[in-house]
Amino acid sequence: MSHIRWENLMETERRQFEAMDESDRFIYFLLLQYGSPYGWGNENPTASDCSGAVCMALYAATGLLVRTTADDLLRRVFTVANPRAGDIRAVFYLTKKGGTHGDRLVAAGTATHIAGFVADGVILNSQRPNARLRRVSDVSDWYIRNGHEVVVRGLDRAALERLANAGAVWGLDAEFFRYFNVSGADAGNDAGIVAGDADCGNYDQGESGTVALPEQTGGREVCPNCPNLRTGGIGNMLANTFPANTLNRESVQSEIVRMAVRAVVQIVKRKIKRMGNRR
Repeated sequence: MSHIRWENLMETERRQFEAMDESDRFIYFLLLQYGSPYGWGNENPTASDCSGAVCMALYAATGLLVRTTADDLLRRVFTVANPRAGDIRAVFYLTKKGGTHGDRLVAAGTATHIAGFVADGVILNSQRPNARLRRVSDVSDWYIRNGHEVVVRGLDRAALERLANAGAVWGLDAEFFRYFNVSGADAGNDAGIVAGDADCGNYDQGESGTVALPEQTGGREVCPNCPNLRTGGIGNMLANTFPANTLNRESVQSEIVRMAVRAVVQIVKRKIKRMGNRR
């Protein structure tokens, strides 16, 4: 694409972005992710999961950094009912039933997917394989038919600011720092530990479900594919696993490896059992 003078184009884009209000900046950064591949646990312009895409757009728009799950964003950040056009808005998909969905277990009422609005009725939907512009009605139709409730909420900016000031960042992928300046206070205590979505992208539209039933850790469901807490993000999982004064990268990595090995064993056992049943 040598016919495009990218340096001049991006300088123009920068000036236009700086003149926007926060709502338009949020939309701009959602659109910037159009066509980028889905990346579990990521939040950068080249690859993001659904909650990562929204958290990155919020940071770009407001300068307030949080990195958490779709469900946590619903409970603590997007709490304004009946948002108006022009507000920063998101749609959430909540499973109605506890139990198995595909081959995994989630709690009833958990938001397993989020997408930010770029216009009335249109969202930037970050799911495998790529982030795409979709009509809310089309995405919602699939989720409703598969036992989900659809909730649209607006941003509570004061709540976002409180959460950001509290350091609610369950880790940032390394690529994030290529595109954003982040202070140590903004990055939180768990920087470098990936959060990831509640659904990890494995229960997306048209997929039959590829994740085995999760193990239980402290009463919370853990995805054996990631591993990641179904409620609260990996930061909460680590807080329950390790006392605050002992948390360090080596212990975290060791625990994740042990969990991954246990998860693989569980998946193999289930497949063997299914093969036996078919005979």
